[in-house]
Amino acid sequence: MSWFISRKDIAYISRGAKLLGCGGGGDTKTTQRLLESIMKEDDQINVLQYEDLTEQVVATVCFAGSPILYEEQLPRGDEGQMVFQEYQLKTNKKIDAVISAEIGGMNALIPLVVALQTGCAVVDGDGMGRAFPEFTMTTFYMHGLPISPLILLTRDGKQHLIEGAANDRIVRDNRQLLNMHGGFGHFICCGADANVVKNMMVSGTLKLAYRLGRAMEQDQLSAAAGWTAVEDEWENSIYGKPTLLIKGTVESVVRTFDQEQIVGELTIIGKQRFIGTTLTVSFHNEFIAVKKEGQYLVMVPDLIIIVNAKTFLPYTTNEIQRGMSVLIYAIPAPNVLRQKQMIDHVGPQAYGLDVPYEPFF
Repeated sequence: MSWFISRKDIAYISRGAKLLGCGGGGDTKTTQRLLESIMKEDDQINVLQYEDLTEQVVATVCFAGSPILYEEQLPRGDEGQMVFQEYQLKTNKKIDAVISAEIGGMNALIPLVVALQTGCAVVDGDGMGRAFPEFTMTTFYMHGLPISPLILLTRDGKQHLIEGAANDRIVRDNRQLLNMHGGFGHFICCGADANVVKNMMVSGTLKLAYRLGRAMEQDQLSAAAGWTAVEDEWENSIYGKPTLLIKGTVESVVRTFDQEQIVGELTIIGKQRFIGTTLTVSFHNEFIAVKKEGQYLVMVPDLIIIVNAKTFLPYTTNEIQRGMSVLIYAIPAPNVLRQKQMIDHVGPQAYGLDVPYEPFF
């Protein structure tokens, strides 16, 4: 049954989406503030759940490129609306609902902005179940959902139409245009029947982002409760139970900016009951692997989340600094991300790690 998002819910979704970002996906604060600035107290966004999806036309709308550049140049706010309207004109189809390509990070909120501005609904689901650095890592791409036509609005205000080509060519052309025209943009693609999209998406992730964000606020109000409320929400979802890997201090961070992506690793020295334990976390936009004494403990697509040891608020890869007191959690990914077809594109070898995927339980 469908549900509705009100203005007060935006902060919850923003916080939960940042947690699902696993250190990547871009900070949600800029898009949260944009959405809150245009959403009135009595405004509501209609959310369609799996069982609501029947014969509607659903399209994927999202941000792509460098979140850092995006935050340096504040958005106008109507970029998603512009590509949405142009897409309807191009296809001569009315878009009934939009869906996120990735629920982790700012792309959880981009469809909400478009839904509010256009009056369409938003789907409770996404194509990643977390954040990944490439559109080719979506379940939509893995299932061969046609991307064409794709309409892109780049940072310099130019619109670009990419159509009539294979999916891999469209993704490649889209990336080239982003790099040539300012480093980021908004695009819409993958218009399809809802009955098709519903069986490709990771279902229920928008509602989970809301529930996680609300639970984090509860935990902050009661420090003694620890991460209890958040853990309960994870367990009552398609994900697994969070496991605390370490509580400690960030000893070192090595971070580089390579081809619009943040790559590096950090070292955590354990404290309290974790004294004597040292963990190394690799990241490639998102946290992708945790090692102890050279042995892998966790790897993508399983979720690696680093939070502030006092507030339980999550950190992105570019926020982590030496001396911070943190907690590292590992969370089993949904089964859809653990299928061989997906592992070939989102597992450790997709990031250049010479190790086969071992599920975390």
